[in-house]
Amino acid sequence: MIPDPGVTDVNMGGRIIPRSAVSTPTSAAAFTDAIQFIAKGGNILFGVTFDMAKFAKTAPSNAVLPAWRDGIFDAVFGSPIDMISTEANVEA
Repeated sequence: MIPDPGVTDVNMGGRIIPRSAVSTPTSAAAFTDAIQFIAKGGNILFGVTFDMAKFAKTAPSNAVLPAWRDGIFDAVFGSPIDMISTEANVEA
């Protein structure tokens, strides 16, 4: 059996994806292409969808990170770490 990789075996990072990334057919296609590019490279993408716009209307202007107000998806990206080649990790 091969054990599941731990958090120390993956480079991870995240972004809040703005609603504008999927607001038109062109931007949605570009976003889909980006996800496919990530997946084809042997990487992973996971996250949570949300809609904070309704809360932003009633909350004080400093109540939440501005990107959350316009966001639609909290994306987390991961790429495997090569335990032997540091150069491979930099290229990834």
